[in-house]
Amino acid sequence: MKSKLSDLASIAEIIGAFAVVISLIYVGVQVNDSVSAVRSASANDANVAVQNWNLQIGSDSETSRIFYDGLTSEEPLETHDEFPFLMMFHGAFLGFQNSWFIAEEGTIDVELRRP
Repeated sequence: MKSKLSDLASIAEIIGAFAVVISLIYVGVQVNDSVSAVRSASANDANVAVQNWNLQIGSDSETSRIFYDGLTSEEPLETHDEFPFLMMFHGAFLGFQNSWFIAEEGTIDVELRRP
């Protein structure tokens, strides 16, 4: 009886070891899927931020004029146009900075930052 109980304990131990290995493989697959989902969401967020910035600049004629004049005019902007122009660039650079940081940490592909 003791040898049968010992044999059953050994078999249970082997089955337990296999169960641990299978569960670790499962966790590895789940972590990989999670990392992929986070990367996709981060890439999408970065693209949406740039898209929203472009839409804001292009959808309002006054904003477009200020931005265009700020980039192309040799003359300084009117005083009341300077602040909106600076805020436009500030918003753009915050988006670029965010994209750069998440690319540096490996969350998104560095190629995403290229035009």
